[in-house]
Amino acid sequence: MNKIVVDIVIPAYNEEQVLPYTFKRLDKLQKDLIKINVEPFFIFVNDGSKDNSYKLLNSFVKKHKGQTAVIHFTANFGHQSALKAGYDYAIKRNKAKYVISIDADLQDPPELITKMIKKAERQSLDIVYAQRRIRREQKSKVFTADAFYWLINQISSKKLPTEVADFRLVKMNILQAGVKNAKKPIFWRGVFSRLTDNVGFVKYNRKTREHGQTKYSLAKMLKLAIAGVLTMGDKIPVIMGYWAIANIFIFVLEHLGEFSSFWLFIFNFLFWSYIFLTLLLLIWYGFGIMEKDKIIYVVKEVVE
Repeated sequence: MNKIVVDIVIPAYNEEQVLPYTFKRLDKLQKDLIKINVEPFFIFVNDGSKDNSYKLLNSFVKKHKGQTAVIHFTANFGHQSALKAGYDYAIKRNKAKYVISIDADLQDPPELITKMIKKAERQSLDIVYAQRRIRREQKSKVFTADAFYWLINQISSKKLPTEVADFRLVKMNILQAGVKNAKKPIFWRGVFSRLTDNVGFVKYNRKTREHGQTKYSLAKMLKLAIAGVLTMGDKIPVIMGYWAIANIFIFVLEHLGEFSSFWLFIFNFLFWSYIFLTLLLLIWYGFGIMEKDKIIYVVKEVVE
């Protein structure tokens, strides 16, 4: 049986507290994968960390010469750009059958990767998603995430799998197509969901952070949400069209009939809400058009 090569992309940003634990889990994962004839190659992406992550990552790479690499950014370009750098490196290497992405914070268990590979091989799948069954996180975060997925699936003709993030396995040919066609603002979940329906899921219970603090601020989550809307929202023009017709109808009724102050308030609220959201949408699309097509990141150093 031929050995299966798997590249594992791991973005990290200010993770000095958790990295020693991550390295131990990855060492064990490597041994488990070798037992099933899988050869892993770890690709860390240091997303402009300001703590001791730089030294820790370099030490791990030197210890595992030929089995891992780390890409250091000159600044913090964001999680989605870090994934892009890792994907670019994996494509350039051109040795892996599958490329897996997982964060360094250990909220998603690296041990699940073994199951994901087995499932992909057994069922000849293009993508295997790690799907959260239970999320032991703040209720506000779970609520906003659920609301986000609901919104995306209302405005998109292509449904986004629920309770999945960027912990996934992607076959190399699908990855190449995704990277080739990806543009700013980038939302990888949406990019890959449009490329194939030949997908599978491995369920797990997501834990809270055991070490360090989350690096996803409200601003970063909002930016990701906007990227998701712009990437997936192909039904928005149709929805806005229906909304425009409804408001014209309301406007006509308002001037032909006599309404109570309450109904007049409701009609005016709907009308101006439509105007506001239309302008907001145009601004979003405007910024998307003005941005350069390429996903930008600057590499300071690559240690192999």
